[in-house]
Amino acid sequence: MSARHAVLAVGSNAAPSQLYRKFFDGALRPVVPLTQATVQGIAAGVSAHINRHGYVPAAPIAAPGPSRLFVLWVDQAQLVALDVTEPNYYRRLLPTERHPVTPASGVALPTCWVYVSRHGCLTDRTGEAMRLEAQPRLIARLLSRSAELRTLCGPTPETFVARVREPLVREAACHLFRSLGLAREQPELLGLPTRTAC
Repeated sequence: MSARHAVLAVGSNAAPSQLYRKFFDGALRPVVPLTQATVQGIAAGVSAHINRHGYVPAAPIAAPGPSRLFVLWVDQAQLVALDVTEPNYYRRLLPTERHPVTPASGVALPTCWVYVSRHGCLTDRTGEAMRLEAQPRLIARLLSRSAELRTLCGPTPETFVARVREPLVREAACHLFRSLGLAREQPELLGLPTRTAC
């Protein structure tokens, strides 16, 4: 374990089937330990983009208080492969003094990586970062906030998923997120370190 890297899993990276697909496709041994941990000041939110399968992905958000999330323990080859599978995210280092990651042992990890969305995060009606929820409910909530989005993507989560699989519709929907004020940048996370101290 001392040769592995701790990576905070905010969304589907906590799913064994997702990890198997990512590493098996890359001809790597798809064995990755996962542990639960309490993370201070970070929660699972929603990225301000849509993936090619028609879903709105998870993204870390700065949020007060603790959250329970999974930590992946990947070797160097797996970390490089994971970077390749995350083109919409930057890998950043969580500062332990601001965002300690503490597993069940009670001893905070000395270092832990997190993937931060390049697109910012989606916000609620008050301008606060949205929390991650089940896709049907999340998409229905977004559709309820915009007639333009309903015109583009249809009135239901099912029509949304089907229509945004078309690249031009997906791009237009992401543009609407910004033009309608449903998204914001995350300088507090994008500004985190990109490497460990020497």
